[in-house]
Amino acid sequence: NSLAPEIPPNIALLFENLWWPGLTLKDKELTAMLLDSVTHRNVGIMLDTGHLMNTNPNLKTEAEGVEYILNTIENLGSYARYVRGIHLHQSLSGKYIRSSQKNAKQCKAEYSMEEVMQHVLHIDEHRPFATPDVQKIINYVQPEFLVHEFTQHSLLDWKQKLSQQLRALCINRMAI
Repeated sequence: NSLAPEIPPNIALLFENLWWPGLTLKDKELTAMLLDSVTHRNVGIMLDTGHLMNTNPNLKTEAEGVEYILNTIENLGSYARYVRGIHLHQSLSGKYIRSSQKNAKQCKAEYSMEEVMQHVLHIDEHRPFATPDVQKIINYVQPEFLVHEFTQHSLLDWKQKLSQQLRALCINRMAI
């Protein structure tokens, strides 16, 4: 709120959900408390679909992930209308998470930044959706902002991932 007076009223302040404790969107009351207590009136949520999928390590398929995302948004009740944008990608890292939890006793005292980033990227995969079910998220939210958010290794890799996700959304043309 100390920054709110510095943000012009026509600029949206969007809060992104995370996959660690805090704004996961799984707790309607916590989400409501945050949104209701912000003094800037042009406020909303930037739904990160991969982050939300990471909150449920039992998801095995993209279709299950889509249903989980839709149910979570629906459970926000009237606060679902605050979802104004989407970082669209998928992450099905439950197997890795369970394996990491089993091996937690073998932790080192310190990790390099590269080791930490590798661990995070194994959890938060930033992969493109391939299932046409992903259209249900777009249809339900009708976002003002849509960001295709992938981990990529080259321009060609990014183009392939973007093409896959656009096909899932039934958008066959892209000008890159």
